Amino acid sequence: MDERIYGLLGRKLGHSWSVPIHAALGNGAYRLLELEPDGLAPFLHRKDIGGLNVTIPYKRDVMPLCDEIDPAAEAIGSVNTIVRCADGKLVGYVLINASENAGIYTSLISGGVPLEGLQGDLMDSPNLFWFPKETRITKLRGGVQL
Repeated sequence: MDERIYGLLGRKLGHSWSVPIHAALGNGAYRLLELEPDGLAPFLHRKDIGGLNVTIPYKRDVMPLCDEIDPAAEAIGSVNTIVRCADGKLVGYVLINASENAGIYTSLISGGVPLEGLQGDLMDSPNLFWFPKETRITKLRGGVQL
């Protein structure tokens, strides 16, 4: 199996602590991927991408370059995670940590996005909510409805 690319995709990443954090978590292959805007599409067409975190200014720009966008990411209007699935498709997701939840919830509601009754599961992490295709949003910590 070919080596996959894992890393943080952005334009200027010198401030990022992502590489040492991922190294400490056991992913020594994780790297910073600084691209200019004209390099974004050619890079995302590579077949050796395994998974990417996406930061500014590309959180919106990557969306049309993905094969699929998860409904939560579509609703928010940005992607911060891209995964190459087993079928070869690039799928854009949004990962939300606990400190971001209330702000994102407020943005979704103020934008008119209906959240009650969406279907699915959330990861069992206390600080990380993964919104896969069948997300069921019912309640967020601190009493915020999500």
